Amino acid sequence: MFFRTERLEIRRLEQSDFQAFHEMQGNINVMRYIIGRAKMEEENMQEFNRIIKSYEQENTDLLVMAVTEVKDKARLLGTCALVKNDYGKNEIGYRILERFWGRGYGHEVLEGLIEFALAEKGIKEVVAIADVENIPSIKILEKSSMEFIEEMKEEESNNIVKVYKKYK
Repeated sequence: MFFRTERLEIRRLEQSDFQAFHEMQGNINVMRYIIGRAKMEEENMQEFNRIIKSYEQENTDLLVMAVTEVKDKARLLGTCALVKNDYGKNEIGYRILERFWGRGYGHEVLEGLIEFALAEKGIKEVVAIADVENIPSIKILEKSSMEFIEEMKEEESNNIVKVYKKYK
């Protein structure tokens, strides 16, 4: 287990999580503001296997974790991540399966992830980035302990995003 919040336990992804992982990544509503399309099963399998393999590496820039409920650790609700982004920053983020939206899991996992990154991992600063059109994520970030820094145009996607930071 990586960390726990009041209702959530954050652990490594396991092979038994693949179907729910594919359901999440294969859903256009979940992936719209991330890559603009749903992912196919083959793409999800490759990504899933890459994540599982990353757990074997000591100092990886990719840490993707399973989000589960404390009372049902076998049921995948989504994923959260701590990654080194294209700008060399420690970026945090999360994805929740659509059927679990509206239950407050996004805010809860975000605050837990901030604490994990800053206190447990000893990182001095984390960023979170959200597309300006992703209103639910913007609301969660605005309600969080993170500070809004700027709006910017992403080079690769040309999307306008909002950047938030939290310092230790």
